[in-house]
Parts: sequence; C-alpha cells; structure tokens
Amino acid sequence: MSDTKKFIDHTLYEYQFIAYGQLGISLTHPFIDALDAFNQQEKIDYIQIKRDGIQATQYVGIIQTDMGTVNILPKIDSTISINSEQTATRNLITMLCYAYDMPLIAQHNANLNTHQGSWFEVLTAFFAQTLYEQLRQGIEQVYVTIEERQPTLKGRWLIGQQLSKYPHLRHTFDTRYDDFLPDTPLNQVLRYAVEALLPMARLPENQRLLAEIQTLLHHVSLPHHITTQDLDHVFFTRLNERFYPAFQLARLFIESMTQVMQSGQSPLKAFIFDMNVLFERFVAQFLKRHWHRIAGKSHRQFDIQAQMQGTRAIHLAQRQDGLSVFKLKPDLLLRDNLHQAVVIMDTKYKRLDDKKTDLAVSESDIYQMLAYAGRLNCKRVLLLYPSNSGQVVDNQFSIHDSDVKIDIRTINIHQPLHNTENLIQDFRYLFANYLR
Repeated sequence: MSDTKKFIDHTLYEYQFIAYGQLGISLTHPFIDALDAFNQQEKIDYIQIKRDGIQATQYVGIIQTDMGTVNILPKIDSTISINSEQTATRNLITMLCYAYDMPLIAQHNANLNTHQGSWFEVLTAFFAQTLYEQLRQGIEQVYVTIEERQPTLKGRWLIGQQLSKYPHLRHTFDTRYDDFLPDTPLNQVLRYAVEALLPMARLPENQRLLAEIQTLLHHVSLPHHITTQDLDHVFFTRLNERFYPAFQLARLFIESMTQVMQSGQSPLKAFIFDMNVLFERFVAQFLKRHWHRIAGKSHRQFDIQAQMQGTRAIHLAQRQDGLSVFKLKPDLLLRDNLHQAVVIMDTKYKRLDDKKTDLAVSESDIYQMLAYAGRLNCKRVLLLYPSNSGQVVDNQFSIHDSDVKIDIRTINIHQPLHNTENLIQDFRYLFANYLR
C-alpha cells in the first residue's frame, strides 16, 4: 500500500513526540500536509511538524480528516501504566465537565472505555442522548410577532397602515399576529452543533441519534457562524433550563471547533482545547463546586471568587483625564467573612524546575502578582502550577521591602481526576495555611 494511501489513527499525549517511521508514513503524507495547513491557518503550532516526526504541544483534542485522525490527550502520571489511555481520556472529560459546568459523566459512566471510541465520541454520545431526551418532551418555542401581507385576515388588521401606504390593494390584508415558533437562539445553537458533529461521528449509535435530532430541528434556521457573543446571548429561564446541559456541551464543541479547507482535499476538522485555559477553568470550577468540603465547617463563610465575578472592575492606574486603565483580573480570589482578600491566586500551566533558583517562574508573572497584591491590598499571593510527574513544589518568595509573600505551589492533575476525593484532599492541604 502506498504511503500516501495509509490511514492514520493515533493517540498522542501533550508534548509527546512520535517519529514518522512509528506512524508508518513519511513527511509527504497528505495528513501531514493537512496538519501544516491547520497550523498556518490558525497561526499556531497545534502540532509541531518536524523533519523526522510530529510533536504535540499544550493543546489537546482531536484532529480529523479522511486520511487520518490524531487524538491528543492530557499527560498522566508516569506511575499509571495500566489503562493509561483510558485514564487520560477520563481526565480530559472530567476537566471539560468542570470547565463547562456539566455533570460529571466520567465519574458515573462505568462503560467509559477506549474501545467505545475517543473522548470526542463519548461526549458526542452524551450530547446526543441528553438533547434527544429533552426534545422528545418538546422543543423550545417562543411567541414571535409577525407583520405580513396575506390574502386572508389573520390576527390584527393594520388598516391604517394599509390605507396610508397601499390604498389601491383591495384583496390582501396587512396584518400583525403572534405565532409560536421554534426558531430561537437556543435551538439555533443546538442545531449548529448537531450539523457540525454529524460528519465527524463514527459510532453508528451517535450517527443515528444525531440524524434523528437533525430531523426534529429541521424547522430551526441554521446560522452560517456562531460566535462566543452569540452563545452569551442565550438566556435560560425555568421554562428552558432543562436544555442547559445540552447547551453547555454544544458550547464546548462550538468554542473548540475549527475547520481547514484545502483545495482538492477533504476538509480538516478539529476540536482543540488549550491546556492553559482548561487548567484555569478546571481549578476555578472544582474549587467552587467543592469549596464547602475543602474549607471545612469553620471556614465555609469564606468565599472563593473566580475572575472577580460579581464585583466592579478594578484597574491598576488612572489617566490624567480620569479614565481607568490596565484592568486587573486575577483567576481566583479568596475572601473572608468580612469580604477582605485573604489570598490572590493565579493558575499557570507551565513547568517548574526546582533545580533553578527562581524555579523557572516567569518574571512577568511575578510582576503581575505584585500589581494584584498592591491594588487589592492583600499580602498573600499564590501561583499554582500543575505538578510534573508527581513533583511537589512548595516554596515562597518574600518580596524585598514589602510584606508581600508569593507562594509557589503545585497540584497533581495527572492522577485519575474522576476520583474527586484525592484532589479535594490535595486542595484542603494547599489552602490550610490561608484558612488558619
């Protein structure tokens, strides 16, 4: 079989390198060309293409064309040797469930095994099942006011408008009426996600369910494109809140989706997540969801606040004309029961090196945290990193001529994350000094 005809189906872990020889192809394989086009279109090296092989970066997800698929998973602890791919798949799904405020399907789905498909197929199945169950109970519809000219009288006759504009028309009526229609922003988002997933789903059950949903939503208009702002404009009430889990999954797929069109070839489609962003979202949502257990009874009144939500924006400086500039937005802020800042926390998805005097902490990160500390009048700052192969870092920088102390700590996210007890205990230990 020709090298250019071979189908690629491989799993990588973040930052892992694999030679072309191990894939059984050469640098000229069409799938490598597609990856290169993907990088060039996005202006980011999602997968580094080298002379002798390809290497994953900090991006995880799935990249798929007719010539091949690469599934990129978060790295896991090197001590986990049995079912490592299954554990990494569970970890990615767990992180996504927290980051997008969804039920922990990786914790409750006993059949989450790699032979059933990738994390993408698992989440597609959950999306399709969840949405199909809700649509069977009834599609969301809203009353829409329609004004149109028609041969029969329906609703209110706008006789004044008709006589002033079209007095010669005697056999039609200008009318205004309310109609109960399914073409809502929520349904448009759901249909957009279904149409994007259907060509990529490979499990027959996923294909069948998505096709049935497509039929149920055929009266809903299909947007050409959906932005993050469009997603933010979908609102939930008690009447449509049952669709929230399906919407969050649709949001996950839409925000991570990209497509590369190549002349004469099938398009490359990808669902990609930046581990920098995913780590930040995961930590924030994990702490918020389990804070009452991490803090304990005596400190449950302490509030963990993500991205300064619910508060007025804080800026570092003010221009001469009084306009505030340089907005401050730490990842997390722990406040006591008097609403005073106890510790400012930022997550950094970078590798530390305990053999270096500065632990390989970026100078810009330190300056950023000093700005937070000064403006928020808080002397304790925490920079949280993922541990590297079980490496534990627990260090502190004392700033000269200042009372500010910057703690450098790590948390192990390379363990099985669906077992929340271990991570709760890790965070309980991490926050113990701040809750005394």
